[in-house]
Amino acid sequence: KTFGMDLGKPYRWQDNYPVLGAENSLEVLSLDNQEYYIQFSKIDLGYENNPRFYHLILAHPKSIIASSVNAELLRQMLFLVSVFFVLGLLIALIWVSARRKEELFSEQRKLISVIENSGEAIIGQDLQGKIISWNYAAELMFGFTQREVIGKALADLIIPEDLKGERQKLIERILQQENVE
Repeated sequence: KTFGMDLGKPYRWQDNYPVLGAENSLEVLSLDNQEYYIQFSKIDLGYENNPRFYHLILAHPKSIIASSVNAELLRQMLFLVSVFFVLGLLIALIWVSARRKEELFSEQRKLISVIENSGEAIIGQDLQGKIISWNYAAELMFGFTQREVIGKALADLIIPEDLKGERQKLIERILQQENVE
């Protein structure tokens, strides 16, 4: 068959195929043992006095549409799995971090309890020699309360004048990360 003619007779495609669908519709049509999605669109060309329309008919094999839909669904599922995986990792990291922080606080509370309840005087100082902790046994031994000594130089309170040089040498060795005995 040639366009518009069949052995010298006028040919119209509507004679072989059923007329389908209204304007702007989508239907399924079976041709030659294959199904097609047929999309009908009527486009107004915009002539006011003499209305004219462009009729657009698109045919898409159902197998291609189905494979495209399946590929898109797979892509979306992979994206969702990735998002949930990342969210799961973040939740696990937050949970582990919170557990670790709680463990550290628990250990700190234990150490503070040991220091506070020790029978030995335990004094903590920073690298500048300022007192940062002072337990009850130190209060009894040296006669100063914790409020009186926090932030003051340890050397000024309890180290005799003749040993202050030795203390400075020890601090310098600690700053140089040497072993101190």
